Amino acid sequence: MRCVGREGVTGRLRVVVAAFLVVGGLALVLVLPQLGLSQTSDERVVYMALIEPKGGVTVDKEPFPGTQMPKGGGYVLNPPNPQGRWEVSVYQFSPATVVVRQ
Repeated sequence: MRCVGREGVTGRLRVVVAAFLVVGGLALVLVLPQLGLSQTSDERVVYMALIEPKGGVTVDKEPFPGTQMPKGGGYVLNPPNPQGRWEVSVYQFSPATVVVRQ
């Protein structure tokens, strides 16, 4: 009969405990997000990317536009301030990046 030293048993025990911890951690990572995000059957969560190009310039470099912005919304045109700086912002949805959680 072979005598197994204390170090051999302790080493195997460490490996087994480490394996259980890894498996348990993976199980928690997979299960916990599902517990807190319950939804009703007719509810959907949609995440969509939105980009906001902005620009600003002074009237001596670029005159303030005299025409209206295109209809349909999504544009913000700020008139020149006392220093002559005016700004424009455009809000644009990027449907190429849509995530729906069902």
